[in-house]
Amino acid sequence: MSTVQRHATTGRTGLIIMADESNSTAQRINTVGSMASVLGPTPTVCSAITYGVNSTLQEACLIAARNDGSIRDLADIAVFGYGNVISSLLRGPLSGQDFVTLPQLAESPKRTETHHQGENEYDVPIWVDTTANGGTPMCRAFRHAATLAQTWTVTNQNGRGLYVLNLTDGEATDGTRDDLLEATRRITKITVGGTPATVFNVNIAAGQSDPIVFPHKRDLLDGEDARTMFDISSILPDGMRDEAARMGLPTHDQSRAMVYNADARILLSAIRIGTMPANLAGEVR
Repeated sequence: MSTVQRHATTGRTGLIIMADESNSTAQRINTVGSMASVLGPTPTVCSAITYGVNSTLQEACLIAARNDGSIRDLADIAVFGYGNVISSLLRGPLSGQDFVTLPQLAESPKRTETHHQGENEYDVPIWVDTTANGGTPMCRAFRHAATLAQTWTVTNQNGRGLYVLNLTDGEATDGTRDDLLEATRRITKITVGGTPATVFNVNIAAGQSDPIVFPHKRDLLDGEDARTMFDISSILPDGMRDEAARMGLPTHDQSRAMVYNADARILLSAIRIGTMPANLAGEVR
């Protein structure tokens, strides 16, 4: 399988997105306002994950765009799903590649959809579709992410950072808390530019529970699933804390890179904070 296409440069960002494709992601999710119009009349956790991933990829391409329309080659991105199988979600010309560059993404969306907002009509590139099929092999998924991260780091020791974003609605069905800790520690022990890789977890709620955003104390969380997610999430990096502050979300210097019971609105905010737009914007300036 092909991996990263070109490297031997400094200052690159690495992003690995893990998308839960288990059966439970077929559950309905509550939406309001503009999110309701975007996700349609019967929104699900699965459709929210799909929208969030595609929005992140589009924003990254827009931030890296030059005035002439060309795309700066600032980052490498991997997107894979985990459910019945663990495999890349990129299709078309990007199929079979673990990592792709921003110029490759911009040139090769899977398709373009026409969206409507009020009386306005606009085209949106779509790179990824997710499905709801199988269990939640989160331990195996994190081990796969660790392998991708190790491969990417070989030629990017002086990069700007490495981020792993996990989008899920449940707990692992293929291991224990200790198994998850072992898998995520394989990622966080990797350093890029002297900084440990970041593991950012977002749990999406299908019900009415209040979102828990960037908690800083484990014992404030209810339930073993939430506490396990706390344990496997990195301390929120300073740059992400700054981005959260700009979005009006409070943090603590010990806040974890974690959102639990996210609704559709919080999901998109969390994805923006947990991925690379702020890093890319910093490089572009």
